[in-house]
Amino acid sequence: MLSLSNGLLGLHLLGAAISFGLVLGAGVALVRRATQQYLFWIRSIALAAVYQIVTGVGLALLMAFQTSVLSVCVRLAVYLVIVCGVETVLVYRLKKTEVIIRPRT
Repeated sequence: MLSLSNGLLGLHLLGAAISFGLVLGAGVALVRRATQQYLFWIRSIALAAVYQIVTGVGLALLMAFQTSVLSVCVRLAVYLVIVCGVETVLVYRLKKTEVIIRPRT
């Protein structure tokens, strides 16, 4: 189990680095008001968030003897507040520019 948890930890940390880069990129797009890029950042951050939540919960389950449920929930809540905050700003700015969001058919 130790090697599996180490591998999952490595994947989770890699995902964290990628997520950080995505949030930074979205921040740059927001500052530059690059509205044509907002949809890309919204989708990318959402996909990274799902990946991080899945690997984080898997890691918490594998290391259940080392961490409490409360600490996992607190870390998950902090992460979700950050991701939802960035996503909210992106969606607000996207709608403010009157760009129509259409699902792909």
